[in-house]
Amino acid sequence: MIRAIRSDAPEQNDLPALYTILASSLHDRAVFTMDPAGVIASWNPGVERLLGFKESEWIGRSSRIIFTPEDIAKGEFDSELRRSAERGCAADVRWHLRKDGSPIFVDGLLQSLRSDDGELLGFAKVVKDATGRKRAEEEQDRFFQLCVEMLAVAGFDGRFRRVSRNWTNVLGWSEGELIGRPWLNFVHPEDVEATVAETERVLQGHDVVSFQNRLRTSSGEYRWISWKGSSNPEQQLIYAAGTDITDSRKAEFEREKMLEERAHRAAELDAILRSMPDAVYVGDENGIRECNQVALDILGFKGSDELRHSVPALAERIQTRSVRTGRLMDFEEQPFVRALRGERCVEEVSTTSVDTGEEVIVRCAAAPVRQNGRVVGAVAINTDITRQKRIEAEREQLLAALQHSNQELLQFSHVVSHDLQAPLRMITSYTKLLANRYEGRLDETADEFIATILEGGKAMESLIRGLLQYAQSGHEAGERGPVHLNSVINDVLAKLELEIRETDAEILYGDLPTVVADQLQLSQLFQNLIGNALKYRHPGRTPQVRISADRHESQCVLGVEDNGLGIEPRHQERIFAPLKRLHGAEIPGTGIGLAVCRKIVERHGGRIWVESELGKGAKFCFTLPL
Repeated sequence: MIRAIRSDAPEQNDLPALYTILASSLHDRAVFTMDPAGVIASWNPGVERLLGFKESEWIGRSSRIIFTPEDIAKGEFDSELRRSAERGCAADVRWHLRKDGSPIFVDGLLQSLRSDDGELLGFAKVVKDATGRKRAEEEQDRFFQLCVEMLAVAGFDGRFRRVSRNWTNVLGWSEGELIGRPWLNFVHPEDVEATVAETERVLQGHDVVSFQNRLRTSSGEYRWISWKGSSNPEQQLIYAAGTDITDSRKAEFEREKMLEERAHRAAELDAILRSMPDAVYVGDENGIRECNQVALDILGFKGSDELRHSVPALAERIQTRSVRTGRLMDFEEQPFVRALRGERCVEEVSTTSVDTGEEVIVRCAAAPVRQNGRVVGAVAINTDITRQKRIEAEREQLLAALQHSNQELLQFSHVVSHDLQAPLRMITSYTKLLANRYEGRLDETADEFIATILEGGKAMESLIRGLLQYAQSGHEAGERGPVHLNSVINDVLAKLELEIRETDAEILYGDLPTVVADQLQLSQLFQNLIGNALKYRHPGRTPQVRISADRHESQCVLGVEDNGLGIEPRHQERIFAPLKRLHGAEIPGTGIGLAVCRKIVERHGGRIWVESELGKGAKFCFTLPL
């Protein structure tokens, strides 16, 4: 015990200075003194290094500041002072707090200081940082408990000293039911003799590499355990690690069954692969491992061995050209190589058969093959589209020829229109001169002839204009865009204002939708349909025209319905052909209007039809995109 030194003892006057020197030299330990109430009276550098307090922040404060709130609540601070005062010293291994509030695990000793007559003068405390040791013990215990194996420590007497919690997980026994009991009590009777023999080998210093026996579970069943173990003669301990292999034996049986099923599936996949109409390639950077006969035929190879070369070597031999750009593809651009980099791609490419030299065009869909998120290969499916591409090329040529023909037809219609109208205007002009100069001066028959010529000229002029309009309806069109139908109807009704007033017609329509169309052609369409409704009105009824619209997903069904003469079912398709009329000269017309309507609707991707009964009016329906 360290005792207080009286100042009247000169032979000991140097001891306080010696204590101060000793305390200041212990940088790895906090050394300080306290009065009987625990108020700090001294400081050394170790206090700042371990606990973070400078001398001015330390002296005069209660040493309670380094205790955790939990220990203070449990009375540990007062208990430590009391035990040291009663016994002379008190050891403590506990968590303390640094100045910044961080925890530090310490190994401390609190020594009481007394005078020669036994009066308690205070305490001296030495604190050593044991955090590393504590962390190591915690990590060791955590590893012991979290280990997937059944860890056990047993004495040379054959009794359990310590077991990991996995014993409970595997066998169902709690730690309390195992500690202190002989391990042979849990061994299957048939395995006891072999277990005893193996234990003797361990006691003699031999390590167990693999030993299997059966242990009884808490439910009375037995499970197979595979053991590894060694001994520590100095501590008279045996260390063992066991692995439950009961499920692995069952898994082995399941694995064999799975391998059989996998082989069966592989055979099925091979059959599917060989029966597919498309070319299939499966491989990695070292070449194509699997392919079907179609793949060999497309490339012109005799056998799959010719494809088992590195991908760069194959790419050099099999020249690939992009159909989109028309140029040879670089190595890194090729679909199979891109798939090996983890990309999915679809590309139309052409290559040349190494056997026949013929060009083959394929649509190649390539994708990476992954295992555990890592690209281990690639698969490519090539569809031979050579014939399809040839047909498309022929179709493009036909379309180009058709477009050229249509352009020529349009130009022809302009020329014919001009060439026909010029002599027609001459005939009409001279006939009008005859009428103006000689009307009433010739006989009545001559006047009728002149009138007939004039009527015929007007009809011919109207027919020529209609034919020209029909020819232009599919060509001279503006850009399509959003068109509000109410605006179009209002414009059309303004143009037909005279006819509507003369016939006292009633035009009914509500809020119509906005469609995607050519506004000029749409105006022509409605003008023709509404104009026909007024022209072919029923003599005994006031004309009524109803315009409706029904939305259906991405398109709109429009209707122009009247209460006029109606159309017989046998004529309902014929009326859309050019120059086809159902009425004579009593109702003027050229037979071009509905043909123009059909061309406009079809140009917009829609269709037009009529629903009618003779004498009950007609409803012309057509579709337009929204």
